[in-house]
Amino acid sequence: MKHLFTITLIIFSLITTAQNTAKPSNIEGKDIYVLSVNTTPSSFVKNVQLTKEEIAGITDFESRIKTILNKEKNIDFDAIITRDGNTIKLVKYKSTSIDAKIPNYFGKEVYFFSTPTKKYKVVSSKEINATDLQKAFYTVANKYSKNDELSFDAVIISGNKAAYIQYK
Repeated sequence: MKHLFTITLIIFSLITTAQNTAKPSNIEGKDIYVLSVNTTPSSFVKNVQLTKEEIAGITDFESRIKTILNKEKNIDFDAIITRDGNTIKLVKYKSTSIDAKIPNYFGKEVYFFSTPTKKYKVVSSKEINATDLQKAFYTVANKYSKNDELSFDAVIISGNKAAYIQYK
């Protein structure tokens, strides 16, 4: 039992230290946490779900975020947190520090609507096809985090591009 506990602590330690920090994107005054962990103290405001009709009208990632923001214009919140882009958690900050951790879900870090706090250089970029722009965010992140033709440390997904980066 002691060994199991020790192994669990070691694995947890490796996972938490492997996370890099990021600055979330800000759209219409709201911070966007996609596949990232909000480390700024905050309180839950509301859960929001996009309808099938709203999802069908989405043409790119930013229009999905704007649909979410327009849906909840009368609510006081500072940020949205989502993994899929369809189910969203609205939060209100308790402090002014804005930070996010990027877990390594797919073998590479994926900065989705965020930028690394580490210095980096873009080694290649790829256009995200129109069909993928309507898929759940984690599905897109999983697909575009793999590229056997390149040596890269992480990928930044924003707009309709995936930028493959190496840390300096």
